[in-house]
Amino acid sequence: MTLRRIWIGLLVLGAMFGAAGSAKAGNYIVYLHGRSMSGWPDAALLGAPAGWANVRFGYNGSASLGDTGIQAQINDTVAAYCGGGNQCVVVCYSAGCARMLLAFRQLKDQARYPSGILWSEAAASAAGGTEVAVAATKWWVKLLAKIFGTESAAPIDYDIQPNTMRSGAYASIQSQATAPVYHLAGSVNICQTISILWLIKIKLCGNSQFPGGYGDGAVPVHSAAGYADTGAHANTQDGSAKYVFRAYEQTPLYPVDHRGALGPLVNAGSLRLGVGKVADCPNMPAVSASIPDASIIYDDGDGAFTDESSPLNMLIVCGQDMWNGSQPLYASCLATAGCCTAFSNGDAGGCSCGETICKQAQIARRSYYTGTDCTGTEYAEALSLTDYVSYNGLGMDGETTRSVTVRSARSWPDGRCQQLMTTTCYGKMNNCCDSAPSSKTLAAARVVYRPAAGPTPPAGSGTDVTVSTVNHPNLLCP
Repeated sequence: MTLRRIWIGLLVLGAMFGAAGSAKAGNYIVYLHGRSMSGWPDAALLGAPAGWANVRFGYNGSASLGDTGIQAQINDTVAAYCGGGNQCVVVCYSAGCARMLLAFRQLKDQARYPSGILWSEAAASAAGGTEVAVAATKWWVKLLAKIFGTESAAPIDYDIQPNTMRSGAYASIQSQATAPVYHLAGSVNICQTISILWLIKIKLCGNSQFPGGYGDGAVPVHSAAGYADTGAHANTQDGSAKYVFRAYEQTPLYPVDHRGALGPLVNAGSLRLGVGKVADCPNMPAVSASIPDASIIYDDGDGAFTDESSPLNMLIVCGQDMWNGSQPLYASCLATAGCCTAFSNGDAGGCSCGETICKQAQIARRSYYTGTDCTGTEYAEALSLTDYVSYNGLGMDGETTRSVTVRSARSWPDGRCQQLMTTTCYGKMNNCCDSAPSSKTLAAARVVYRPAAGPTPPAGSGTDVTVSTVNHPNLLCP
């Protein structure tokens, strides 16, 4: 007897002893879990009638669809429990639905497709791909990781992208079902609050990535409902084409998010088995509506992070993870010269600012100006190659450092205009002093863009900045 046959036999015994109601073999419910899961939760098991057994797996749900070890485990189990005279229902969730369809195709290729599959239940199916997986792997935001509480993109995120699932490596799995697949799709968004430098909070929401905004925060309706296109679908049956054998549990979207989709899955799947069961699978906690939304595709860094919610123009972004609080955000414009134009909050005046690249000012400290009363050109003092500053930490600084003469400044936190002053003191105690407007030369980077919609500094003058002090200790006060 081979090790594989021994392993399948142990699985059968385990399923029999774990059966709901009776240990009698012959009828099975096979569960395929999704991303960031290592098994199917007890609370989400269907209500099984007497004579039915639950069969669960222990694979890494975040592993690639191409993991041959997981493929073999799923294929052998489905073949064993859904064939050979047995009957089964296959239940899948999220990325587990992609694994289910892949198993169907591979079992067909191996000429051992099981004949005992009665139907499948698919909750929040990611088998058609999800756009947030594109954001998770192509950009720095990594929304899927934030939604599921992990630190980075998972291997399966590279698989469950719409192009990959529908026209790429896994396109052939989409029409492999030979029995109805009943889809359940949710309508509640998932938002995560991200803190920037422990000061500013923004809200990242998954549905902003989906056509028409329809989805459950992690998976769009076009995938969760089995549609054959990636269009905007406001319900599970609007007349558009679907893949073969794709059905639906109800036409309106369920009022749940991606996690909460397990609840209606249990309710509907149990009823289809002729058993009543109600499951309470909680949604993600709601994020305060007072926290503004932010784009999860890009943040061009031209304004307050809380304002970066409706990008109107795409930039080429060259950089790393801006959410970790230490990595600056770089940007350049799409034209052939200059940088920092056509930002989401307005136009910086065209690609003629004279900079080849610009960097997000992340530190609130001080800005200097070439004119008095904070007029003229704004500059950020180049304290180091990594500390790009402005008086309130906003705006884009050019990377070119130059020697400039400045005459006024604004400082954190109030941003009031300050004059640069030279103080001259007389007398043995240096206690008789005069101050006069002055200037100083510093190495600085130009603030090439500051959003027009940014915060307005308070009116009035703040405490002046002393540039230098000249002492005349041997002179009497005049």
